Amino acid sequence: MHLLYRSCLMLIASFLLFVPSYMTNAFQSTPAQSAKVGSLYAIGCLISVSIGSKPFANLSQVKYKVFTIVLLLGLVSCISICQMLHVSGVLTLSTFGGSFSMFLWGVGFDIPFYIPPSLYALRQGGKESSATIADAFDFVGFLLLAWFNGFVSRRQKDILVYAIYYLNWMFIDIFSFFIRCSYAGR
Repeated sequence: MHLLYRSCLMLIASFLLFVPSYMTNAFQSTPAQSAKVGSLYAIGCLISVSIGSKPFANLSQVKYKVFTIVLLLGLVSCISICQMLHVSGVLTLSTFGGSFSMFLWGVGFDIPFYIPPSLYALRQGGKESSATIADAFDFVGFLLLAWFNGFVSRRQKDILVYAIYYLNWMFIDIFSFFIRCSYAGR
């Protein structure tokens, strides 16, 4: 389950590569502004892991960890829905709103992406083998990512298609986490 969970989140992580293109197409930002928004996404990720990883690891009960992950992935899903509504013309976001939502996307994404699989790898492999387990997660994720990045790059002009695709992966990701948690509780 950790492998499926990490692989689904790897696709969301790849969105960082497309933030400048997305901001240019969806918000008519200049290339320089779009690159800065990509940096905001990365800064959100950095802040999230820097500040939140230790408190998350120290949560005493699994239900609190699950609640935190669901809350953060829920934030990412809400942002994805807002972005999808923006590109479909139902909702109008300002460039600032789009930029701020990308920052929040980074904040909400990073802890679910890095911490649970890393803690699992440490628990299962110990100091000696945890890197091997983490590498196996990354290998499968990168295989999936190679296919997915090709899919998105062929469709960059059709923003709605890959916005909807990302939204579907968000829900698959949350679903896979619930499955993983239900098996972990047994």
